Amino acid sequence: MRRLRLWRAIEIVVALMSLVALTVPLLFPSWPGARILPFALFSLAFWILPIWTLLRTQMTVGPALLRILPILGLLLAAMLIAIISAPAAVTGNEGQNILILSAMIPALTWPVLAWLVRRFPTRTRALGFTTMGWPANLVIGAAAGAALGLHLLFSAGLTMGLAQPSAAMLTLLVWTLCFQAGLLAVGEEILFRGLAYDLLIGSQPGNPIVPGLRIVLLNSIVYLGLWPSFNLQGVSGVFWFLAYSVVLALLTTYLRYRQRSLLPGMVCRIVFATLAILIFAT
Repeated sequence: MRRLRLWRAIEIVVALMSLVALTVPLLFPSWPGARILPFALFSLAFWILPIWTLLRTQMTVGPALLRILPILGLLLAAMLIAIISAPAAVTGNEGQNILILSAMIPALTWPVLAWLVRRFPTRTRALGFTTMGWPANLVIGAAAGAALGLHLLFSAGLTMGLAQPSAAMLTLLVWTLCFQAGLLAVGEEILFRGLAYDLLIGSQPGNPIVPGLRIVLLNSIVYLGLWPSFNLQGVSGVFWFLAYSVVLALLTTYLRYRQRSLLPGMVCRIVFATLAILIFAT
């Protein structure tokens, strides 16, 4: 019963956040932060749900609230830094380009992960936090993300075009890497391949295909909400964006099942997103 309630909570949060993500760029088309805010809000939700679940496994509501407040503060600080330091290709505003701040995003969030692993070793292992075979998982994740990302560049690039090399593009790549590694990609994997995977597949008997597809479907709803935040070129741009988002969700879910670790999925998503930004944010 508790697993079902948690899964329903994830579904509700994803649905509500998708609606918010759809409406923000439409309601505030001229606001520079309208394109990045939905990503930042999703990132916050991705992190908070699993962390709250971990805290509630060992303490009541009061102590859990006291523990999550400083974590929430760090995540909010990282989110604000991501918005402030976002390059012009993301915000559309040439005035926002404080790249040095972007390195602070993972600097604020990674200590949270380290604390969770030390504080809840058994539960975080169930979610996929493990160092076993990490060199192989790192290589597998990077190779999978690079393969999918290069396939996108070659296929979608033929119809949508690629950004030309420039200092602004280098800034965009570095910011994307920090944002994905510090907030979005890591949080997305913790929620969908961590908490949701554990609820539906981790300790459950039976064939993992159907629950795995449920995770992929729910993960894909996120990008149904996020596509207006990208500078997509017509129907073809929307198609490529949604199609590769679904494939990426399938790939990271398979990596979680095959490698029994969150690491390859995280690395895969970070590498893919950093390559994909060459098309989808330009």
